[in-house]
Amino acid sequence: MKANGYYNHPRFPLEAGCGLIEEDSIAFTSDSGKTTETPSFPLEIFPKAIRDIIEALEEYENYNVDFTAASFLTVFAAAMGNTWSVRFMTGWISRPIIYMVLVGSPSCGKTPPLQQAVAPLLKLDGEYDMTYCKEMETYRRWERMSAKQRERHSLPEEMKMPKRKCHVVVDSTVEALIGALRDNPRGVLIYKDEIDSLLSNFNRYNGSDEGYFLSLFSGTPFKYSRKSNNEHIFLANPYCSIIGSTQPGRLDEQFGGKRMMNGFSSRFLKVYPEIDKMPSWNDTAMPDGVLEEWERIIRKV
Repeated sequence: MKANGYYNHPRFPLEAGCGLIEEDSIAFTSDSGKTTETPSFPLEIFPKAIRDIIEALEEYENYNVDFTAASFLTVFAAAMGNTWSVRFMTGWISRPIIYMVLVGSPSCGKTPPLQQAVAPLLKLDGEYDMTYCKEMETYRRWERMSAKQRERHSLPEEMKMPKRKCHVVVDSTVEALIGALRDNPRGVLIYKDEIDSLLSNFNRYNGSDEGYFLSLFSGTPFKYSRKSNNEHIFLANPYCSIIGSTQPGRLDEQFGGKRMMNGFSSRFLKVYPEIDKMPSWNDTAMPDGVLEEWERIIRKV
């Protein structure tokens, strides 16, 4: 470990293949001392229907397979949320919580596959918002009525304020995230095109922000108190995945130093493929139904 706090690891050198720094080499040295090629994303983990979509996006849209597959994996996991878990042994239960960051130089094609992967969840959230607005309109109308008016319109004496249902959270404050987790026990996905907009705000208003995300990765229960309104929130099974992108030159600042020592950096899967040329336009049209199939899969999940 270097004393200057640079992102480093005693077993692996700082190579582009490890997602650490920007270099021409894509090889890294294993424990045996042998030099191997940087592995690409193992597409065989996906069922054929998803593999076909990823390969079609590569063929017709020139999407990088590693960026697309990593984005699809994270979004699929977020769609599952708390509905599935794995018990490795008594007391050791894990859920599909993923912290993912796509690493590459500007204009290398990180954003399009990320946007494509998240699109079905955002579309669902748009539908949820329409329902929420209607429910809030009904609630506000009920709130303005007197007891006699409610009785006259056959409305209940008590009515709970509607909760905003969502899959994706873009507000990076811990307070907003905790509220979303409370209202969505199935879980949420933090989606940041630039992950720095999340990391740079850590500890700005609350010195324990980073600690919350360390705990969230394990899905361990925790309590949160909002001093503003004296509200106490208990999350028994918090689920939160994270996905975003960054540039190679920002890795040391974002994941080095203390964040490497306390395990924060290790929680993030860093996808840093070797890209020898920037993606270009493709005149061949995408076959009908490819993107619709991805949306159908996510809605089913």
